[in-house]
Amino acid sequence: MKVALVEDTDMVRAALHRALTKVFGYEVMSFPTADEALEPILEQKPTLVLTDTDMPGQLDGVALLKEVKAKAPDIIVINMSGRADERLIAEAKANGSSGFLVKPFNLKDLEAMLKELGLLS
Repeated sequence: MKVALVEDTDMVRAALHRALTKVFGYEVMSFPTADEALEPILEQKPTLVLTDTDMPGQLDGVALLKEVKAKAPDIIVINMSGRADERLIAEAKANGSSGFLVKPFNLKDLEAMLKELGLLS
């Protein structure tokens, strides 16, 4: 399965990339910004986009979610943030997010969400 990982913090992106490939066996494309991720996501149509919500650039994670869902509604999007802001979570879900992970989260949290979405057996 192909996954697009969008995370602006290098250490977090590297750790998630490693977990998604080594632990879960996914093929992962990683991007430091939503601006850099949008076109490749729409071209390659990964099964899953795992995106930070607060990022620099013109697009944040919710804007990326809106663009992806408008143009490729079958792509599953999980948002994540270091803020457990109910308004932010509600906005992401209202725009088609399939899940929301509050950072820091552990691999069991990620695994549970992936299983819940039918992306792991």
